[in-house]
Amino acid sequence: MAAPGTWWTDVTPWTPPDYAPLPYSPSGAARLNHALFGALRDSTFDYHDGGYRQGLAAGAGTLAAIAAVLVVVFPLAYHLLGNRADETAFRCQCRLRQVNALRGACGRAKAHQPGRGGAHALFWVSWAGLLAGVVLSAIGFLRFSKQVTAAGSDVARIHDSLSSAQSLAINVSNAMEDLKTTTDLSAAAVDTCTGGQVDMAAADGALNAAAIAAASVAANADLQEAIAKSDDWSRQMRATAGLRIAGIVVLVVLCAVFLASFAVLTRRAIAKGFQHPRKGCSRHFVRVLVLLALLLELGGWVAAAAFILLAMLSGDFCQAPDASARTLPPDNALKNYYLTCGGAETNAVAQSLQAAQQLVLTLMTDIFDAFTKAAEAQPKCAAVANNEIDGISNAAYDINADIARALDLTSCKNVNSIYVASIHGTMCRGGNRALALIVPGSILLLTGLLLVVMLWRLIETQAHADVQLRPPAHQSKLHVETHQTSLRCGGATAPAPPPARPAAAPPAVAAVGAQPAGAVNQAGPLRRRSTANKPGFPVYDFDSVDVSKSRRGSSKRPSDSGGAR
Repeated sequence: MAAPGTWWTDVTPWTPPDYAPLPYSPSGAARLNHALFGALRDSTFDYHDGGYRQGLAAGAGTLAAIAAVLVVVFPLAYHLLGNRADETAFRCQCRLRQVNALRGACGRAKAHQPGRGGAHALFWVSWAGLLAGVVLSAIGFLRFSKQVTAAGSDVARIHDSLSSAQSLAINVSNAMEDLKTTTDLSAAAVDTCTGGQVDMAAADGALNAAAIAAASVAANADLQEAIAKSDDWSRQMRATAGLRIAGIVVLVVLCAVFLASFAVLTRRAIAKGFQHPRKGCSRHFVRVLVLLALLLELGGWVAAAAFILLAMLSGDFCQAPDASARTLPPDNALKNYYLTCGGAETNAVAQSLQAAQQLVLTLMTDIFDAFTKAAEAQPKCAAVANNEIDGISNAAYDINADIARALDLTSCKNVNSIYVASIHGTMCRGGNRALALIVPGSILLLTGLLLVVMLWRLIETQAHADVQLRPPAHQSKLHVETHQTSLRCGGATAPAPPPARPAAAPPAVAAVGAQPAGAVNQAGPLRRRSTANKPGFPVYDFDSVDVSKSRRGSSKRPSDSGGAR
């Protein structure tokens, strides 16, 4: 590129722009996350403090412990609520009420009609809680994923700025080496024309110093570490964007299946009872559905613990993000300078680049003076001297432009403005808001799902018990009451006989009482039906009792003969 005349006389050396970071105050969401489990831990962010890390583990471990408890409680509660051995359960309720209170409570709950005893209302409250948890969690996850992607883009911008500045410094260093050769050839051409020797001592000194300064920028350890860390962070944050979206979609779809399936199953159990049992693939579908719910509960509580840990970290960090960031790696002067823009003398990169620019300007001044002085001694060599000056000027002009560009890229205004947008804005405001939705949303989702599964199981068991307690339609009300009483109390004996009358017992009654054990006649005790298809549930044949012949010559109704009530 052709340089405009004596451009170096018009260049003002680069100086840091007048810039100060905007003041910061934590958001309400950051304060809320900062207060999580505050009674269990020291919430002052300190990456190197072991006590601080233990406090974080105590807070997150609370939810992890819930997941461990669910490994035992979920299957046990599911089994107790779904235990259909009603005779055994009711017997335990009657005989072991003080010892086995939990199972007795389950027995009483299962004795209700389908959905009664508050089960139906509690199911739909839990279902609404599950729906609210899904909505809150989905919104929170989407926002959090968006903030992570945006933060990754911001970190990538910092990486691009620093790596571009490093590349420019390398180009400047290489161009300085080429310029050495150019100046040597130009000085030789002028020497040949004038027959003398051009004084290049000052110019050579400036050129060597500028080359060293540019090379020091390219090899700066702090700059290389910042470039490597920013590249690693940006890759990790941007590479997981697809996985995060896929996870959110899977969670929403799975919860939608839970909401629809358990709602339909519960409505069917209440409306139709157990008269239409599940068959075939639907039975396997329900088993898979419950298994998926169990896996989601276990994994969900572990994930909720991880997000609570992240919320606590984010809330603590964002109380004073600049001071917190100083405790994070990499620990070098360049990072600390970019955090506050204070102490420009600590920015070795900018100092070296500024020195290189000043030396280039000095180089051009020295070369112009030396070549002009030689041309004045030999006017016929003026054209040769001017031509050589133009060649060196063009190369130096490009070098100066690269240095100025590198200084702009590494300026605190450029880097800190990206940092403020990423940390103060994206992470500390947007990220904490998203986490403040995820934490309660995930707890509401997991609690609602647990209650929905358990209450559906209870209602289904109630429907099953309701069918077994329902006698055939042709039996009388007296038979219905006796049938249900024998089932609930577990008794295998006939109803209690009526009070004895003052008169002597008729011979027919005495004949009945004289029969051997196990013998059955027309007026004898209730005869047990076959229970081959329903083990543990004795059912009595009320139709086998001929109440018309229970007393000699009796014309009274069965209710007057002292039957069971």
